[in-house]
Amino acid sequence: MKYVDANDFEETTRQEVQAVYHWISTHAFCFVMEVGRGPIGECWLQRMNVQRIVDQFPGEDLRRIDLAIGEKQSWGRGYGTEAIDLLVEFGFEEESASAIFGLVLADNRRSLRTFQKNGFRLYGVVEGEDGIVGHDLIVRRRERRSSAP
Repeated sequence: MKYVDANDFEETTRQEVQAVYHWISTHAFCFVMEVGRGPIGECWLQRMNVQRIVDQFPGEDLRRIDLAIGEKQSWGRGYGTEAIDLLVEFGFEEESASAIFGLVLADNRRSLRTFQKNGFRLYGVVEGEDGIVGHDLIVRRRERRSSAP
């Protein structure tokens, strides 16, 4: 949970979890990641909801990707890379987004590398009292198009 939610993790009731997923399911395109016949994680594409970023791109259609692979044995197998690639393609081709972000906690190096493999570049860092707490990564539609083979 520490990589899924930037807030300090506390035990959550079933009703609280259901409320979070109800909101996300009505405000984002949500997907379950499966390998074989079983789920390994979840991902979604939603409109950017972080005001410090929205304010820097007035009038643009910004999206963000959230992704979590909960099955540890599935880490490092390319599933996250593939999911991000599919979400970026969907965001640009089907939703006409102008830019897509990944917001990654500073100590989640695996996620940082996965976004970078998909053409995301560092846009900014989020600093807290103890130093860097997160990285904002961006890929713009025009950059994605120009880097396509």
